[in-house]
Amino acid sequence: MKNNTYLYDWFCIFIIFIIFFFCGNSHAASDVGKLLEDAYKRRKNGTIEEVYLNFQVVASETTNSGQKNIILSLLADYLVEKQKWERAASVYEQILQECSSSSDVSAAHYALAKVFLAQGDSIKARAAIKELVVRYPDNKMEEYANYMKSIASGSSDSILSDFFREITAQDKTFREKDSKNIQTGKTYSIGKALEIALNNRAAKAVEEIIPEFKAIAHITRNPAQKAMILLLLADFLCEKQKWVFAVEIYEQIIKECRSADIASAYYGLAKTYLLIDNPGKAKKIIVQMNIDYPENNMADFARYMKSLDPGGVHAHLLEFFLEDQHKKSDTMRSDESVKNRPDTSFKRVREKQHNYSLGFRAWTTSLLGNFDSMGMNLDLSDDADISRKTQATFNAEINLSKYYLLSFDCGQFEHSGTISIEKTLDNRSYHSGDRLNINTNYYNVGFAHSRSVCENAELKLISGMSFSQLVMSLAKQNAIRNKSGKLTMDMSIPYLGLECDVKISGNLSLNGQYRFYPNNAEQSDKRFADWAFYLLFGPDYIEKPSSKEWYGILGYRFFLLHGRDLNSSPEIYYKGITFGFESRF
Repeated sequence: MKNNTYLYDWFCIFIIFIIFFFCGNSHAASDVGKLLEDAYKRRKNGTIEEVYLNFQVVASETTNSGQKNIILSLLADYLVEKQKWERAASVYEQILQECSSSSDVSAAHYALAKVFLAQGDSIKARAAIKELVVRYPDNKMEEYANYMKSIASGSSDSILSDFFREITAQDKTFREKDSKNIQTGKTYSIGKALEIALNNRAAKAVEEIIPEFKAIAHITRNPAQKAMILLLLADFLCEKQKWVFAVEIYEQIIKECRSADIASAYYGLAKTYLLIDNPGKAKKIIVQMNIDYPENNMADFARYMKSLDPGGVHAHLLEFFLEDQHKKSDTMRSDESVKNRPDTSFKRVREKQHNYSLGFRAWTTSLLGNFDSMGMNLDLSDDADISRKTQATFNAEINLSKYYLLSFDCGQFEHSGTISIEKTLDNRSYHSGDRLNINTNYYNVGFAHSRSVCENAELKLISGMSFSQLVMSLAKQNAIRNKSGKLTMDMSIPYLGLECDVKISGNLSLNGQYRFYPNNAEQSDKRFADWAFYLLFGPDYIEKPSSKEWYGILGYRFFLLHGRDLNSSPEIYYKGITFGFESRF
């Protein structure tokens, strides 16, 4: 008999859990959705100011960049509809500053350019398109503008399409020209372009200056020169209090330039975070700078700047430098006192990231449980004689990113034995010594997220689905075709779980797993529980890293499965020692 009841309902629950799990909002998604619904309804009857304030409140209730982008875009579209151009432009600029981590804000750049055109400011509109091309070179907005131009040749989209074409052609010509100069050893074009950009800072809008500096930085192959150009831009953005853009430029320098004076970018980034009231982030950046560039002289610079402004931002940064130096001094003294002790420290469990993991385990299981089906109540402990059996199980993991992975494991159980007392199944009588066969196939698909990583341990939250098929058959010793009884049940069960890895020593670690069906067992037609702990042993890959790692495994596992329909209520569980190996690569 098949039993797929409630599969769709639990699939929906599973999807909702995943959405809630990864949104990361401090408020429930349903709260934000209700507020957005109320704000959207008010568009018809409320005043423009009321609608604006309501949407801003909804946007402030979420910390998810993509969700905030959508909410503010709805507000901006409403303001455009009401021809409130200045207010609409301010909202689009808010999207660009606050939602820059969203997957796609290129539409906001484009919409901002259309608003500038509606205000009659083609210079700002062109600057917005140029910024879009520089920041998002793979955007699809030019294709959209060309398509809209083909429909209405005199529209604002037609004008923006022309801007795209001009900017793309100029950018290509500028790069080709400078590339030739670089190849022949001439760098005067970069210097001249930088001089022009520096002079334009006082006369042009910030939106026009950013793409000019970025274009100059893009065409130089000298990391130190690129760092200098971008540092000038970042300092200019801080002066204009464009904090989000400044942070982006400092991070670009740290990532792409790697020149000798890169510590200046760390310092500027820390200063920017301190100015936007995030001292914790600023302190971490100072510590990281001292780790990456221990010979930097930025502490002396902070000390000098403090002498000029004792209560300013540089004085706070100097405190972070002194605090870090004090911690290092304490660490050095501690290291000196224990230098003769054996080294018992270990790196993080997942510091060495592998893309894939494959494992094989042999599981020596005993089968217990009971079947209440078609007039038969069979207790596998008291009414049957079933021996232990060793089965094979397989597992695999795929790392999707540093903290997210997809897991899969499967197994097949085949147990046979005899019943010890007389039983009746589906109006057929069976006697002591008649054959009993129980087969179970299962596979679990899960999604895990590392929620807490300390020095030697890692905790992961798991959600997924377990798919299984249970087949029980009874046959007489001299069975013929029509003298056997059979029960088949398919089950699909969602589950939640936890997994923990603990590094015990360089050669030894402990893994624990627990997965369960999140519902009241007494009121549910399904039950699922799967827990295990494993001891992993092998070479010390911290001391001798390898692209392929091999571990031996020894542990214990318990697996419970229960289902119920109109005619049957089977419950079985397997438990026993498991051993095998695992490879990571």
